[in-house]
Amino acid sequence: MKKKSLLTILCAFTLLNSSCSLKGAKHDIKDYVVEMNYHDNFNIGLLSDMHFSSYDSLEEDFKFIDIMYKEQANLDLVVLLGDIFTCTSKKTIQAVLSHIDSKNVPWTLTFGNHDEQIYADYQYISREAGNHKVYKNSVYVHVDDDMTGVANNIIHLKKDNEVKHQIFVIDSNSYSYKFGAAYDYVHEDQIEWYKKGIEYVNAGKTNKVPSTILQHITLPEMFEAIKGYENNLETKEVIYEKPCPPKHNSGFFDVIKQCGTTKAIFFAHDHKNTAKINYQGVDFVYTLKSTDNMYHMKDLLGYRNIV
Repeated sequence: MKKKSLLTILCAFTLLNSSCSLKGAKHDIKDYVVEMNYHDNFNIGLLSDMHFSSYDSLEEDFKFIDIMYKEQANLDLVVLLGDIFTCTSKKTIQAVLSHIDSKNVPWTLTFGNHDEQIYADYQYISREAGNHKVYKNSVYVHVDDDMTGVANNIIHLKKDNEVKHQIFVIDSNSYSYKFGAAYDYVHEDQIEWYKKGIEYVNAGKTNKVPSTILQHITLPEMFEAIKGYENNLETKEVIYEKPCPPKHNSGFFDVIKQCGTTKAIFFAHDHKNTAKINYQGVDFVYTLKSTDNMYHMKDLLGYRNIV
């Protein structure tokens, strides 16, 4: 396990409130959409909780994530599922995104609770990732809007000019103090955005387009879901720590069930958990932590693969 400097640890606390909110125009739902070609066995790799820092060896960290690229030769998309950075400079952010881009696989990202703890304004990562002149393989869209969160995108997988699957990459935000100090949640305006995204492709359709959600922080329903997890888990998948969802329940899961298109939600955040739990007809799936930065279990480092 790599040792952390005291400065790195302190940074995680001193920069909690360093971000500012975007104040741009409201946008049509289509402005958040990225289109990709769909085919059978579309292969997605999820990397999470990497906590790249300016005080660690990027060369060592890259060895961890490069394993996925070696093992998954036919990746169609890579998603960085939050807590990508902690106490990180612009130079380090650029180095990390450049390394991901160098793999020549389309990639995108969303944020976790630590990604605002950087030596720049919070939106810097979003603007940088959305610079397609620099990052040729990025499919991330930076939208300067008034919606809660920074990294909210929708990926449409299309074949024969028809959307076959929607992927909602949602910014689950960082910390909330509205209902007592706690992790943040998917806010009401984001929930409306999700509903509009589903309506955008399903208006007038009997057979609705299936969808998947990718976000960092788990939903409050995770507590209830893990009560019976022993009977629902896939082989060798485990819960080693108490989940850390938000205290406030914004009703997102109720809307997900009402809309009826999302059958799986992929989370990160809880470093020692890797599990697939079916809860009320929706799979709650943890993504493996992808480097040894911050706390971890040495036998639970890797990535999540979705086909």
